[in-house]
Amino acid sequence: MKIYVNLTDSDWFNFLVREQPDELNFWRPGGKQGFRALKPNELFLFKLHSPSNFIVGGGFFVRHVFLPLSLAWEAFKTKMECQITRHSGMQFINIVIVITERTPDPKIRLHYLVKAILF
Repeated sequence: MKIYVNLTDSDWFNFLVREQPDELNFWRPGGKQGFRALKPNELFLFKLHSPSNFIVGGGFFVRHVFLPLSLAWEAFKTKMECQITRHSGMQFINIVIVITERTPDPKIRLHYLVKAILF
């Protein structure tokens, strides 16, 4: 079994602690290559950025997909890794559009996890 560790932000982690979701995802703008680090049911962990720099949770990897941002937001809303505590859905979508060079409804990469575990 492989394990993958991804960086995340403390605001996102604190939101997860409050909400206790059973599923969630991590996203990145754009890209064309698939995610080959894990196979389904392998462990995807996440740790906080420095200076905290320690593992705070994880889940079991289900799949990696490319989706238009609007579809990803509609499907996952608050289960998307974003600073949801600071931004409404539309503000979040506008931020991602800026990150992805102002492409309308850009494609993003999602790592979908289930059975979320938070430490």
